[in-house]
This record gives sequence, C-alpha cells and structure tokens, in this order.
Amino acid sequence: MQRDELAILHLLPEELGGTCAAENRVFVPPWVAAQKRSIDLLTVLPMMRAGKLNRYSAVPVFRGSSFVPAEIAIHAQDPAGFATTIDIW
Repeated sequence: MQRDELAILHLLPEELGGTCAAENRVFVPPWVAAQKRSIDLLTVLPMMRAGKLNRYSAVPVFRGSSFVPAEIAIHAQDPAGFATTIDIW
C-alpha cells in the first residue's frame, strides 16, 4: 500500500440501511475497509437476520487534526450484544 492510498468506508453499510451520504463516509487504509466489511457482512448482518441484534453503530474516533480516524468503534445490541474496535493507528 502506498502512503497516500485510502479507501471509502461506509459507517452504516447499505446492507444495514446506510447511504452514500458524506456523513456516512470516512477515508481509511484499504485493509480497514475490508476488515469492517467482513465484520458487517459475516457477523453483524447474520445476527440481525436471526433477530439477535436490532441496533447498530460504527463511530470513527479521531485524534489530532487527522481526517483518517485512529479507530472505528462498532457496537450492535438489542437483545444480544456485539462490540469490537478496529485500531487503525
């Protein structure tokens, strides 16, 4: 990966009702976008379809003046719970 190579990450993916709106996007290294997509599609979405999760949030955490988040905190709950953090830098 080149230093200036970034990918668009949708905080709430389309599969969970997200849009392509600017407030739903952040720029991250490509491996982060791939890891989050895997979490969303292979863990969260099946649990939602099974009725184990109804609420979802993915929150970028920024440090300093960087427009690339330092981490993405993912939380899903109700009635079960799931939480993970993708550490970026």
